Amino acid sequence: RSRHSTDPRTDAFLRLTHAQALWQVESDSVVDTTEALKGKLVGIYFSAHWCQSCRGFTPKLVERYTELKTQGTDFEIVFVSSDRDEEAFKEYFASMPWLPPPLSGR
Repeated sequence: RSRHSTDPRTDAFLRLTHAQALWQVESDSVVDTTEALKGKLVGIYFSAHWCQSCRGFTPKLVERYTELKTQGTDFEIVFVSSDRDEEAFKEYFASMPWLPPPLSGR
């Protein structure tokens, strides 16, 4: 299987992050990045549990993301955590509906 997709947006994300897989929370499984983001406009959200301004912004981003998805926008956000441990990541991420790279891949 080729590392790159035929979608330039997905290719750009792969080059930027090297994230070959994303964690799908609902099924607690890892999904192929190319498949998860194929054909979608992708936003990358860098944030952390310990960042107060991020914690204030995250609910607003969740709200807008939910509105866009409800309207049928082919859009996905990938959450890139700067948390230092898995417990902090899980607590913070519990409020988010999008895909993160697996913590083990950092």
